Amino acid sequence: MNSTQTMRLQVDIGVLHQCVEKELSKADLIISNWRISPFSIEKKNFTTAGLYQVRGNAKSGEIDYPWSLFLKIIQPESEEKNDQAHFNYWKREALVYQSGVLNHLPPLIQTPKCYVVEEKSDSEIWLWMEEVKESNLASWSLEKLSLIAHKIGLFHGGYATGEIPLPKEEWVCQEWLASWVAGCDQYAPDASSYYPIVKGRYESIDKNWNSYLSFRQHQNHYFHILKTLPRVVSHHDLSKQNMYMNRELTVIDWQYFSVSGLGEDLGKMFGVAISNDDISIHEAWYYQERLFDEYLEGLRLMGWKGNPLLPKLGFYLSVAFRSAWEMPKLMKLLANSTINELDKVIEKYMTIVEVQMRLAEEADRIIAEL
Repeated sequence: MNSTQTMRLQVDIGVLHQCVEKELSKADLIISNWRISPFSIEKKNFTTAGLYQVRGNAKSGEIDYPWSLFLKIIQPESEEKNDQAHFNYWKREALVYQSGVLNHLPPLIQTPKCYVVEEKSDSEIWLWMEEVKESNLASWSLEKLSLIAHKIGLFHGGYATGEIPLPKEEWVCQEWLASWVAGCDQYAPDASSYYPIVKGRYESIDKNWNSYLSFRQHQNHYFHILKTLPRVVSHHDLSKQNMYMNRELTVIDWQYFSVSGLGEDLGKMFGVAISNDDISIHEAWYYQERLFDEYLEGLRLMGWKGNPLLPKLGFYLSVAFRSAWEMPKLMKLLANSTINELDKVIEKYMTIVEVQMRLAEEADRIIAEL
């Protein structure tokens, strides 16, 4: 028996019928056939146990209607993800859809419909969702990324001005970045064990390592400052994989739904984009300036009149803290490298860490000015 047949046996036909009726906006349907197949993506959240496309046909009278759904199966994966305060609390996306909080988001961002949240057991939930029909595989231009940054600014502006109330549910993550950094420290390689091997090999590495140590030693100070910034609803996973941009911006995967400091969400988007090569590392400095300007313009258009250094600080610190994952990765790569010349991967991460530490320095200058 193949996996498709196994999955079919586990599907509740009543739930499937309910989803198809909602998808087609028609009652009294008869599902004539259906099939389920795994859906492959490049990077999957640890709490995602499976992604599937469910397709078929349904009849109403003599008319046959094709339909297509998206099924996401989530599980806790590890003990810490049972904690509601954890950045990757396993039930969060299910609770996001059950609570209806996405229905109250500003209309600047579209989200897929969730037809049914099916709790299979205490440790497994199925999310039956609308399938996004657009493609996000093409490379993104500066213009497209700028438009996205502008829309995120508009989106956050409603919260920053206080016109849109923040969600109060206890499962909404309130300290996402601090929790994520703690997770990096738990699972990333031990950078300090690799540094003695590479010490003195490259002057830039020694400089950035010392900057990194200083930055991490003061991390609680930075986390405290982030909590003083204007608070906004944040997605915290605005990667190319999770965004579809045609006429409107559609965002999927709300597992990291949080209330965070102004600018943090944009910083996460930029940091992930340079890591994933969606932004060339050699153009990173220009891109970060352009994206922030677009973001700030969006905030201004929504009526936010605050100090622009505040969202810039959130943006810079969010990018800088990605070094908690990428500095250990770089140290391990360097320590295990047996060639004298840098390969492209090592050179890329050296440049990424350089950008992160430069933004950490800029953040310190802003803090001193504020």
